[in-house]
Amino acid sequence: MKEVIYKYYLVVIIYTVADFLFGSGYTAFIVSKNISSENLGMIFLIWSIFSFILEIPSGSIADKYGRKKILALGLFIWSVGLFSFSYSSNQMTFIGSFLFIALGVALISGTPQAWYISSLEQFDDESKRVLPKAQSVSLLFSVVSGLLFAVVVLNTSSEIPYRLAALLSFVLSMIVMLCYKENYSENEPTKGNISVIKIISAAFMQVKKNRILKWYIIKLLFLSIALQLFILTWQLYATQKFGLDDYLLGPLLTIYTLTLSFAYFLAAKLATRIKDTIKISVFGAMILIIGTGMLTFSQNIVTFSIASIFLELGIGLEGGASMMWIQDHIKDEIRTTTLSIFSIVSTIAAMIASLCISSMVELIWQVSFVCALLGFFVILKIFLIMRKRLTV
Repeated sequence: MKEVIYKYYLVVIIYTVADFLFGSGYTAFIVSKNISSENLGMIFLIWSIFSFILEIPSGSIADKYGRKKILALGLFIWSVGLFSFSYSSNQMTFIGSFLFIALGVALISGTPQAWYISSLEQFDDESKRVLPKAQSVSLLFSVVSGLLFAVVVLNTSSEIPYRLAALLSFVLSMIVMLCYKENYSENEPTKGNISVIKIISAAFMQVKKNRILKWYIIKLLFLSIALQLFILTWQLYATQKFGLDDYLLGPLLTIYTLTLSFAYFLAAKLATRIKDTIKISVFGAMILIIGTGMLTFSQNIVTFSIASIFLELGIGLEGGASMMWIQDHIKDEIRTTTLSIFSIVSTIAAMIASLCISSMVELIWQVSFVCALLGFFVILKIFLIMRKRLTV
């Protein structure tokens, strides 16, 4: 069991480091190649479309052909995309690199978690707590990655972080292929003649028939919108409304990331005492409501920062708890496909948040608060459904 856990940690940590090296400055890198804002928007739009289209099929491919092989393939394709990105110099080459990046990320998405769960002889409470712990550790490494990005760019050139990320992804793909054991599911019913389309259909049918999964997706949509509204606008508000100097954005982001990491770790620790982990989700959603409510009334950078910390704490506690209790409601043979559906919901939430910003920027925090409140009520609904099942 420990070997599986360590291998899961390795994938999550290295992937996070590589992803953060890429995410820390890719927009600035594209702009440095004299790409106009209109073409930049077009590149990101095409990237989003690629990601949206490829997400679910890639999950079902992993369920059918094996999580290890598809994870290794996804990491390899991602490394090709990152490497080609570092050499891109015009709109078409950037679009081409983002096609590889989108395909690689789609194949990776949800696959490490599905591989980890299916590799265990028994997926017990202790095994579940590894999921938020790994998320906590990966966030700590993302802070280190941010510092690494700054050091590399200052001492070399702007292309090097992306090539380093590509190298990390390539090496990890080789490690996964050579050192990890293959798995499909506990009963391996998705092997053989069952098509990818039937696997996708089975995943959607599972969501349709399972009340908890349906409400979970609604909860995920509301809370993801609340989070995306914050992610997309907090720097704008901090600098333009509250007058924060640009050089302080980095330290503030570090504080937020460390808070989120602590929240995931705290969710795992609370789960050792609270077996009914959805109660932790309820508690986290309550803190999130406090955070978004405070953002609505913030008048200076101090209250804004405190509210943001509450928001990050609530998101981490709720998200960490959800990672544990939702697993019991997902069929193992279609786990990766189901997790891909969750990723699609998060993508839709990001699109909705972007539309909200473009149409009602002055009401962003009120919208975020309403979404957090609705998400809280949905979690209460799930809690009542679970409680009712226990009493029947």
